Amino acid sequence: MKKTSFEKKSRLAALAMVVGLAASVNLAKADWQPGQPAKWVQMPDLINGMNVLATDPMLLADDFLCTQTGPITDIHVWGSWLGDQPDPAARFKLSIHSDVPATPTSHSYPGPELWSGVFDASQYLVNPWATTPNEPFYDPANGIIGFDNIVWQYNFYIDEPLAFVQQGTTANPLVYWLDVQMLPAAVGGPLFGWKTSDQHWNDDATWSEAPFGTEPAVWNELIDQTTGTSLDMAFVITTVPEPGAAVLLGLGAAVLLITRRRRV
Repeated sequence: MKKTSFEKKSRLAALAMVVGLAASVNLAKADWQPGQPAKWVQMPDLINGMNVLATDPMLLADDFLCTQTGPITDIHVWGSWLGDQPDPAARFKLSIHSDVPATPTSHSYPGPELWSGVFDASQYLVNPWATTPNEPFYDPANGIIGFDNIVWQYNFYIDEPLAFVQQGTTANPLVYWLDVQMLPAAVGGPLFGWKTSDQHWNDDATWSEAPFGTEPAVWNELIDQTTGTSLDMAFVITTVPEPGAAVLLGLGAAVLLITRRRRV
């Protein structure tokens, strides 16, 4: 049956809404903002913080608590580049580890690797977050090695079938560790540092010198050598579907519904 003018206009309007929302969903993936859904949040310290070297072979990790089973589909990390010289072709390895709890004689640290992913520049989104004039850039093995001025937010999205599924519950919470390591495009290239947080939970973050593809021989407690201050890292973990996804699917169905109704 030939489409009426009303049917054509209604369908085009609905499709336009779907396309518009699709664009907003993609824009929503550009970053994570305070107040948006998340399962774990440690905000960056923009007053007294520093950036800690997390460039291969340096590897950093921080712990977080899971109280609700579900896949980790979003990981957001704040960081800076030594001398504000970002590497546009940088790759990042992110991994999730089990927890080795603290003992009377040892701090806690990451256990066996449970999940990992390597993200090239086409697989993450990055945006400038804030300016922090002359913020220290810290190498745990050598102390302060320079300064930077710009904080960036790196946003990693993981397809649910490939995501790590947390197993913690309210009744049985589990501790996991997030590991971050930047893999430079070339030897001697720019250096990335993971931003510290002013929100502290459980034990300190940890560091190790472990070239990409190898397991750390030992995990060291991450402490500012100058002040003796414990350090934790800035990151967000969430499993909540992207805003607008449900609406987008609903409007897609609405397009079909409009077509079917006008054909009756």
